[in-house]
Amino acid sequence: MTDVSRRFVFHGAASALSGRVYRPRPIAGVIASPAASALTVAGGLSRADVTKRLRIAPWLTIGGASTVAEGGFDDLKQAVEMSWHRVKEDTLATSTKVSATITDFDLTLDPNRLTATLLRAALEGSHPTDKSGTPVRLGRATDVKGLQIDGYPLTVVIDRERFEAADTFDKLVAGEPRSARGASSSIILTSIIRELKWTKKAHPTATITGNVVDVPEFGRLFFGELLATAEARRLTLLRLELGSPTGIGLGLNDVHTDGSWYPP
Repeated sequence: MTDVSRRFVFHGAASALSGRVYRPRPIAGVIASPAASALTVAGGLSRADVTKRLRIAPWLTIGGASTVAEGGFDDLKQAVEMSWHRVKEDTLATSTKVSATITDFDLTLDPNRLTATLLRAALEGSHPTDKSGTPVRLGRATDVKGLQIDGYPLTVVIDRERFEAADTFDKLVAGEPRSARGASSSIILTSIIRELKWTKKAHPTATITGNVVDVPEFGRLFFGELLATAEARRLTLLRLELGSPTGIGLGLNDVHTDGSWYPP
């Protein structure tokens, strides 16, 4: 029989990118992540790095990528005492950090249609001992730099103050318009983006609606999508639905953190 002493089950994951190509045949297939990290239930550190330019043929190239997932107890001295069974595990606060970084992204299937010098997503989660909730903050390293669509630079403004302060699910929900909360009260989909704007000259055909850029004959770009529940956050820095000439679904810089006590 497995020991059911109350313990913290760590959960943190990060993926640089992954997706699927649906058409045209015969090149349709899976786009595998070059870097991904995931924690075991015991926490610790999971890290992956790509340090040289990589072509994920024939769809895209990246200059490099890295992912990190790290989890542990906040008070090292008390953690040592726990290891001697002198204190109970559920008296210790925990923290989990996840991040995913891509440099020099280029969607080469359609050369120079979509490029970026830096894409980075990060979340920092904690579990306090007073059971006051599961605070998860947007990592300060989260950023988008040098993004261009058809050579037109796009400035991506992240709402840092709000999403660093709205660390609990209740605070997130309170900051959302009632019309955006959906039918379920247990999960919301929001965006960390405050504004998308053309840095100089506007793209002649693309339109911006909130956190979405629609480019005719190319596809739709969704920026900074955040799925949140009372216990978890999942941030996808950039999601692509590309329709012409190729059907591609691609997620970039996807990070996820929750973790929980067991038994509850």
